[in-house]
Parts: sequence; C-alpha cells; structure tokens
Amino acid sequence: MSGIVRSVYGVVAIVATVGVTGAYASQTSAGQTPPRTPVQTTAKTPPQSTARTSTAKPLTDAQFVMKASEGGKKEVALAKVALTKVSNDDVKAFAQRMVTDHSAADNELAALAKTKKIAVRASAPPASLPAAKGAAADKKYMEMMVKDHEEDVALFEAESQNAKDADLKAWVDKTLPTLRDHLKQARDVYSKVSK
Repeated sequence: MSGIVRSVYGVVAIVATVGVTGAYASQTSAGQTPPRTPVQTTAKTPPQSTARTSTAKPLTDAQFVMKASEGGKKEVALAKVALTKVSNDDVKAFAQRMVTDHSAADNELAALAKTKKIAVRASAPPASLPAAKGAAADKKYMEMMVKDHEEDVALFEAESQNAKDADLKAWVDKTLPTLRDHLKQARDVYSKVSK
C-alpha cells in the first residue's frame, strides 16, 4: 500500500473518530442521553475451548508427539476415574470408549515415537474429577471432555498441516477422524446431561 493511500485512510479514520466523538459530546452536553448498545445473551452451549489459533507458532513434530502422548494418557486416566463416579449410561459408555480408543492410539504413537527416537512419558499425570458423584460428575466429566476434544482436534489439525515427518502425518491423519467423532459424541452426551 502506498504512503498516500495510508495517509488518506489515516485522515478518514481521524475524521470519523472526531465526528463520532463530537456527536456524542453534543448529545450529552444538550442533556440527551447517548444511544445504548443492546446487550446480547447467549443460550447454554457446550464449553468453548481455548485451543491454539492458526496464528500460533506450530509445534515441532517432537513437541507434538510429546503433547499428544501426554494428552492421550490423561484422557485414559481421567476416564478410569470417571467410571468410578459417573451414573449416566451414555457417560459410562463414553468413558469406556476413551479408555479403549486412547489406549490404542497411545500404543501406536509410542511405537512411532520409539522409531523416531522421541522420548515420551511412560505414565499419565494424576487425573482427578471433582468430589461430586452421579449426575454432577456426569456433567463435569462431559464438560471436560468437550473442551479436551476441541483442543485435541485443533492440535491434530494443525499437525496435519505442519508435520514434517511423513509417518507422523499419516498417523495424525488416521487418528483425526476418531478424535472428531469423540468430539461429536462428547457434545451429544453433554447436551443430554447438562439439562
């Protein structure tokens, strides 16, 4: 963009700001109240993630492997704890699926990491759910699973785009549809237990 065009845009922005400020000042000095912006409310929806955005610096393949491995182990540990606290049959089925699917994926990733000489943790960090049991535990666990799987999908999508290693990219692309299905199922179950 040329310097002249930038200058013109700058002048337009200043004029617009002064015009709005002047209009506001004249309304308030004349005893009028300025117009109010309506407040918008939102319906109850599953929690939204704080997953990395596309502007974040991509992880290296080794960083991704370590993060994915730790996340998978955490999902398994949390699901095992959940199975002792939840009461809803759909939540129990989801937790059992997490144990099965994430254990299998973690075993595959560990084998791949070994061939690439990337060290991963042997065990999961401690997992816990709030002291609640029954319906409260159902809701809290599923809320956590929606958030975790939103982050997982974002992480795997970024790695699919940025992976340097062809074997790792193949594993990511094979695993991603399962994670997307976990996210869909987590949202569905959450919507049932959060009513």
